Amino acid sequence: MSEINVRPLDQSLVHQANMNSMSGKRGELAVTSYEGYCERVLSWPISDEKKQNIVDQIYTKCSEQLRYEARHVSVAVAGPAKYNPKTLDHSDTILRLSAEFVEWFNDLERQVQAP
Repeated sequence: MSEINVRPLDQSLVHQANMNSMSGKRGELAVTSYEGYCERVLSWPISDEKKQNIVDQIYTKCSEQLRYEARHVSVAVAGPAKYNPKTLDHSDTILRLSAEFVEWFNDLERQVQAP
């Protein structure tokens, strides 16, 4: 049985997402979510090669979303700080990427669990 490589998300993006969030935890929440999805895949009854392929895809998709989360500054913060909120508000993109990811992942999970 080969070892599945779950790459860590970019810590500089995690830190930046934390710094730009109201709660200070946006980046950490992204890591927790990413690791949770990878753990679910590792429990699936499929080959290690398929698991690695899916984990790599999860990494790519979560990294893209994290890049937007790291650049996203809430309108509540941008206004008082006199930032241009239109250039720093990536919420629509983040929501779209999140919805696409969940739909993709749930479809994969249904395929694996199908009789």
